Order: sequence, then structure tokens, then C-alpha cells
Amino acid sequence: MSIYLACAEHIEQLIDEFVDQYETSPDLSRVEGEVAEAGFAVNCRLCAAPALYRLSQSGSVCR
Repeated sequence: MSIYLACAEHIEQLIDEFVDQYETSPDLSRVEGEVAEAGFAVNCRLCAAPALYRLSQSGSVCR
């Protein structure tokens, strides 16, 4: 299962990379609340900013 985490600045670039890599569009969800509940920070794949979005392969369940 592949998961990309993205900040608001890099979401479009990471969607493009995901589509290039997997030849399908990703499932997109917000992760802000999940990060707070988990008690640890997750960062964007491309920078150190906090991730706001999770991109994953269709049908993948991430919990």
C-alpha cells in the first residue's frame, strides 16, 4: 500500500506524481484530525510542513 502525505502547497504536485507512478488517481482525504488523535506529527513528502492530505491507492484502508 502506498501513501503520500501532502501539505497545501504541494498537493497538486504530489497528485501528479501519484498518477505517474500508479497510473490511477488517488483516494484523497484530510488528515488534520487524525494527526492530532495519533499524538505525533506527520510531514509533507516534499517539505517539513505539516501534512493536511493523505493520498492512497483506491480501496486502501489506512488507520
